[in-house]
Amino acid sequence: MSDIDNKTSTDSGIQIEKEDLNRELKSRHIQMIALGAAIGVGLFYGSGSVIGAAGPSALFGYVFVGIAIFIIMRCLGEMSVQEPVSGGYISFTSRYIHPFFAWYMIWTGIIVTLMVAGAEFIAVGDYLRVWWPDCPIWVGPAVMIVIILVINISVVKAYGELEFWLSLIKVVAIIAMILVGLMIIIFGVGNGGEPVGISNIWKHGGMFPNGVGGWVSSLMFIVFAFSGTEFVANAAGEAADPAKTIRSAINQVTLRILIFYIGAIFVILSIFPWNEIGTFGSPFVAVFSQVGIPFAGDILNIVCISAVLSMLNSVMYSSSRQWFNMSLQGEAPKALSKKSKNNIPIGGVLLLLAVDVTGIIITLILVYTDTPDPFATFTSVSVFNMMATWVFILIAHLNFRKKYTKEGRLDDIKFKAPGYPILNYVALAQLVFIGVTMCMNPGTRIGMIIGPILMTVAYILYRTVWVRFKAKNQAIAEAASQQKQEADKQ
Repeated sequence: MSDIDNKTSTDSGIQIEKEDLNRELKSRHIQMIALGAAIGVGLFYGSGSVIGAAGPSALFGYVFVGIAIFIIMRCLGEMSVQEPVSGGYISFTSRYIHPFFAWYMIWTGIIVTLMVAGAEFIAVGDYLRVWWPDCPIWVGPAVMIVIILVINISVVKAYGELEFWLSLIKVVAIIAMILVGLMIIIFGVGNGGEPVGISNIWKHGGMFPNGVGGWVSSLMFIVFAFSGTEFVANAAGEAADPAKTIRSAINQVTLRILIFYIGAIFVILSIFPWNEIGTFGSPFVAVFSQVGIPFAGDILNIVCISAVLSMLNSVMYSSSRQWFNMSLQGEAPKALSKKSKNNIPIGGVLLLLAVDVTGIIITLILVYTDTPDPFATFTSVSVFNMMATWVFILIAHLNFRKKYTKEGRLDDIKFKAPGYPILNYVALAQLVFIGVTMCMNPGTRIGMIIGPILMTVAYILYRTVWVRFKAKNQAIAEAASQQKQEADKQ
């Protein structure tokens, strides 16, 4: 089948991939898919690292990165509403920048998924050991992989429904923690009726107790925490009403993520001195315990495990759709465009299953060889690719808008991003700043070294191997299509 056979047109006449997936996801499903990907160990497990590095200035870090996320998501939302495909930013990068960068993201995405899965699996092992100290570290991840596989081979509506409830668990937990924290801060609940206030934010060394350098070093962990927000675009290909649901999801998800992260960190920093956070376990547990909620640790452990399951579930869903879309574009093996009887991209799901299993193996190797701080290692290696993805989204949007303007179809755009093109460049400058600071920090430098090396190797492979392989397959497909046409004429 040729690339032309894999194309269809939008209402505006734009040629996009003909995916023929079931459009059964509603706005609430898509919002929770995005929240499920963006709220995981980055908040429940990684916030301690951010506060430990930056102190109270962590709040400014979340705001700083959050501004960039808002701009990126609105740019992505404009393209997704106009051209709704499950490939999301991968498809837009291929169409509006160059196929190589999409090819680079999709293939190196395997490495990023390995890193993210590894970080999540380490967290799961820690959570389960609260209840069963002697539990082998591989048991939790293995059970999760089976659950995720079953979910992702079901009909997409069932996946959306389950992801909705999984994400709702952690959303309710965060909101409850913020409300309980505000009761402690304002009314002194659990503190003998003495309001705690917010003076802890500046009393212990000021807002920048570790200097600007401490704040800068926290940005990498914040980027990691916000990663996955862009996955909302991958649901566009299965959205019941893309123009309505994607627009609503983009607006609401970005705001909610910022409120959840900034609100939670604000409450934690207000109640406890920043330099004590992390010395008494999870700050979430400490907040609930402060007001006498029984079994606070067990409750939060359940929340954290469901958060990890939700996050990994969202990654498998989104990544499998990206592989499916790239296969239709001819930039990935045709086997990945195979669909199940439920119209699920089964090829991509099975590939991600293999990646997750490999993630477990790598995790076991790192843990049993006593590798120092494997969570930080996973994080630093994957952050470069995460930021590269955001850069590609911003550049793709610049070219997307230029194309529509040049063709006189600017009024066709249904969900315009504000501040174009100034805000695009503002967000790009923010990402460049974070990249430069990572290069300057010995603890995060490894990601900025390995990332460009991977991109260079990927480009060499793309030019010397993949382009030829793709051309050969295209010639075979065209020959087969021509033979079929001749046979039909006879």
